[in-house]
Amino acid sequence: MSGGGWERLRPWLPRAAAAGVGALAVVGVVTAGPLVPLPAVLAVSAVVVLVVLPERTRAWTAALAALAALVSAGVTPVLLAGGGVTTPIAVWGVGEAGALLALTVLVARRAAALGRAAVAIAVICLAEAGLMVRVVWPESMSNMLLTTAYWSLGAGVAVAVGLHLRSVDEAWARSVAAARRTQRLELARDLHDFVAHDVTGMVVQAQAAAHVLAGQPEVGAALKRIEEAGQRALASMDRTVHMLRDTDGEPAAGPVPPRVPTLADLPALVGHFAAMGPSNPRLSVDHQAAAASGRETATTAYRVVTEALTNIRRHAPTAARIEISIGCDDGPGAPGPPHDGGTGSCLVVVVANDRAPAGRPDAAPAYPVGGAHRRHGLGLIGLAERVEALGGTLTAGPAAPGTWQVTAVLPMSPSARMPAGATSATTSEEPWPPRTR
Repeated sequence: MSGGGWERLRPWLPRAAAAGVGALAVVGVVTAGPLVPLPAVLAVSAVVVLVVLPERTRAWTAALAALAALVSAGVTPVLLAGGGVTTPIAVWGVGEAGALLALTVLVARRAAALGRAAVAIAVICLAEAGLMVRVVWPESMSNMLLTTAYWSLGAGVAVAVGLHLRSVDEAWARSVAAARRTQRLELARDLHDFVAHDVTGMVVQAQAAAHVLAGQPEVGAALKRIEEAGQRALASMDRTVHMLRDTDGEPAAGPVPPRVPTLADLPALVGHFAAMGPSNPRLSVDHQAAAASGRETATTAYRVVTEALTNIRRHAPTAARIEISIGCDDGPGAPGPPHDGGTGSCLVVVVANDRAPAGRPDAAPAYPVGGAHRRHGLGLIGLAERVEALGGTLTAGPAAPGTWQVTAVLPMSPSARMPAGATSATTSEEPWPPRTR
């Protein structure tokens, strides 16, 4: 199921699950009485709760599973005392066994503490082995022990599967954290360049004013203090960025960019991408909107295009159509491609290609990028945090049959927003590389 379809279905899952468990309980009471289906219904209910509400029940995963297992283990001697195995007991026992195995996987994978998980898993394995006691009772003790031990192998496999999935989840979480840290370090370097540019301008202006007003000691002293404060601010920013880039005394991996890229660097980026072939990207930029956007917005837009083109190269290298558009729109959540003219309140970046990545359905709505979901790559997840820090949104997904689209909506800084009624005649739209003028 696609990410968009799953998002639409999610609100209905609790109701559907409750209705299914209720129907299961009614069928059990009618066919086997109130006691026989109780362990199976309770185990299935615990599985449903843990699947439908994974985050809310993380702290209670082991407790819910242990409760279901204790009921299962407690019902076993009662059923044996009541006359042994009957057809309803055997039938419901199959469903009970499957639900207990599912609980074993969920507990091993998602329990908040491994200590609690070990206790819950031990109880589940005891209940799982106890199911076979209902079947072989009252044979010899050695035969019963061998049968229950063999039956416990399934629980052991379930534990191994759950622990493996837990290790995969932890590795993914570490990868997401590393991607976000990389993006934050990059943002810190960009912020240093942004602020350093402005503070340097303030220092230069203070120096110039002090030279012009050299005959006024009081004003000169104030300007001198402004200059010194600016110099201290620049030194403090240098130290802060250096500390952010340093990890345990070792410099951060990767070269430091010589300067912060902007939208003016997009033609070179697209040209380099086109030179590697075989795709022929089409770049459309509303230059007035690009010029009006703040430096943080312009730099983030460049990063979005870079990440989108990287993903196209990786997942859709044979794409015949790649369109990149930069323009304005009327609101931070307005969908669709940007319009020309530079009159909107936000900058919209759209990168679309004509082939969805492998395994993705062709017709499903795009969905927000964020969190630690595996439906997006680490690059987009890290970039989403940067976009959201500016107050924007980043979405990715199939936009139409056979297409994949990444859309970033970035608010312009208040001082850089276009005046109402402004128009632009500088929008370019041409296949890359551009014609020589």
